[in-house]
Amino acid sequence: MKYINKILLNLSTGSNAFIFFILLAFTVIALFLVLANPGYFSHDEFQKLDHIQRHGFADYVFRYVRIAQGDAFGTPVRPLAFLIQGILAFAMDDFPFLVHFAAIAMHVLVAYLFFRATVQMGGSKSLGLLAAFLFIINPMTTLATAWSAALMDRLYIIFGLLALLAADQYIKKNGNLLNLLYIFVFSSLAIFSKETAIILPGLLLLFLIIDLNTIKLPNFWHAMAAWTAPVITFILLRLPAIIASFGQPKISAYKASLDNAPEGVLVYIAYPFLPTLTEANNWIFQSSGAVIFAVFLHALLLITLLRVFGYKAAVAYCIFYLMFLLPVLMIPIKAAHYMYASGLALSLAVAAVLLQTSNLFIYRVITIVGIFVLLAHTMALQVFVYRLGSCMTRAYTSTESTYLSNTLPTSINFQAVPGAPEHVLHRLFTGRNQIGNSSPVSLTISKWGTPVDSNTLSVVMNSRCIVSKK
Repeated sequence: MKYINKILLNLSTGSNAFIFFILLAFTVIALFLVLANPGYFSHDEFQKLDHIQRHGFADYVFRYVRIAQGDAFGTPVRPLAFLIQGILAFAMDDFPFLVHFAAIAMHVLVAYLFFRATVQMGGSKSLGLLAAFLFIINPMTTLATAWSAALMDRLYIIFGLLALLAADQYIKKNGNLLNLLYIFVFSSLAIFSKETAIILPGLLLLFLIIDLNTIKLPNFWHAMAAWTAPVITFILLRLPAIIASFGQPKISAYKASLDNAPEGVLVYIAYPFLPTLTEANNWIFQSSGAVIFAVFLHALLLITLLRVFGYKAAVAYCIFYLMFLLPVLMIPIKAAHYMYASGLALSLAVAAVLLQTSNLFIYRVITIVGIFVLLAHTMALQVFVYRLGSCMTRAYTSTESTYLSNTLPTSINFQAVPGAPEHVLHRLFTGRNQIGNSSPVSLTISKWGTPVDSNTLSVVMNSRCIVSKK
């Protein structure tokens, strides 16, 4: 531990630019498979590309880059995030490396701002740097980085951390009005990136945990007002959609109910320490023993935090681990990318315990075991995403070739041979009606052996993800 402390101390004494470069270099190495992925994660990325190819970028901007009430809260209203996603779509076909590098760069920026916030709010540079390193390789952040369409999860946290830095400056340095403006602007940009930003004013609880007397300062309440003003405005705008999200069958994927919360808490507590779990919704296929072990290991880390730093640290960890998940706990779907911001709490807690337990052998063992489990999970997620992207690329390329060589049919039915990854077809073609620049093309997927209409081109995908005429 002394050797690690020495390395961290030497690195953290560099300039801010040097620290950012170190974090970038570390991320490129640690998440190499994310950067090298030749394909993408799901149909979400392709749907945006299809729209631009079919209707043009101006129409895409008109359709997605706007503020609207929406039919339900599950309808995304993320103008800034969609604008960036639309720009990145231009590189999707020919330069997937650039799309993934943009995700890596945003992830690094979050880690760097995390480092800055940790130090500015009283932590050591060694603690901030180690927490940033752990955040980069945290399995809670891997899918949100590897899935380019999840850029909004990274984006809203970037602006949340910027608002926190501005709030710290404003509250502690007797109120520079420019910092108050920064808080308002960054809060607005965060809410334009993802709806989950409605929870970000909760970060101001950090000041009260550090010093409860902060609640008496007028500047604290000024900062709270500046941060919550865009949030309240957004909620009022979307209030009918929020109300509609409770109990309507037509929006079952996002139908909110308190009944979903206990299961959500269980899944999100266990997820980091379940190395065999990729997408959170698949947790039902995990053995009960594996889930119990994951929850137990997480509980051990919480107990370690409690014993080393006291109840205040343990309570703060629980608050900030779950806070970012509050907007999604009541919906039935579970998704790993929702956990991106919660990775901040876990990374800081593990870093703090690791740097403070040099003479407490059992706590150090628990923490190191936890880190190895987290690293194993991160590596498994990278391999999963890389294989998935490679498979989808082969499937899509061979589909285009088959489509062009069969006189551009208006209807295609896909079937996966037994043993082939049928889920890849669903990931690739759900909600789409376009092959290359050609549309509309009816794209359907059916089980192996299902009869297909004679007017529909019947194609099959083999176990190597190659699509060909049946």
